[in-house]
Formats: sequence, C-alpha cells, structure tokens
Amino acid sequence: MKHLLLPLCFAVAAPLISACSTPGADYEPIIDGPRNINFQSDLSACQHLAASQKQLQHEGRAMTALGAGAGALLGSVEEDSDAGDVVGGALVGAAAGGFAAMNEHGEKREEIIQNCMKGRGHAVVG
Repeated sequence: MKHLLLPLCFAVAAPLISACSTPGADYEPIIDGPRNINFQSDLSACQHLAASQKQLQHEGRAMTALGAGAGALLGSVEEDSDAGDVVGGALVGAAAGGFAAMNEHGEKREEIIQNCMKGRGHAVVG
C-alpha cells in the first residue's frame, strides 16, 4: 500500500501547477438588461485587472507551502513512519493548500470583475 501512496500523491499534487495561474479571471458576470456597446471592452479590461493581482499568486504559494509543511509533519507522526510517509504527507498537504488557494482566489477575482463592471456602469447582478 505504501508503494502506491507516493504516485497517488504526485497525481493529486499535479494540479498545483495551475495554482500559479489566474482562476476566476475569465469570469463573465450576469448582467440585468441589455449589454451596451462598451461591454466587451470593459469586460476585457476588468478581467485583465483581476488577472494582474500578483498578491493572490504569492498568497497561493504561501498556502501551498504551509499545507506541505503541515502534511509532512502529520506524515512523520507515526512511530513506524518512513521518508515516503513524510513526502506523501507533504504532497497531500501541498495539494490541499493549493486547491484551497485556487478556490479562494478564484472567488476574489470574480468579485474584482463584478465590482469593476459595476464601476463602469453595467447592471451586474451576479
């Protein structure tokens, strides 16, 4: 069973690569009423603004690192744990931290787009 743990953890941790991307930045808000002539250019500008928030990427890396540390610590708790348990725990923890960051930051970027579009005069409802 332990031989299966490490490859499984790598498979779970692979999506962490996308934690450095910009989830939520391609969000298109729901508009109440017709879209005006500026909608597409405003949407593009607001999406770019949301994608350019580098502090979210830094926070995501920090959450991934904290998850890795917590997972490694938990993987080393058992008396008969070996290096594979520690590495596996670190990978699972990193995956959990990375996924949490992606979800949270995606929601923040969607909120940025909504507020930006409202500020540009669009009737955003969601």
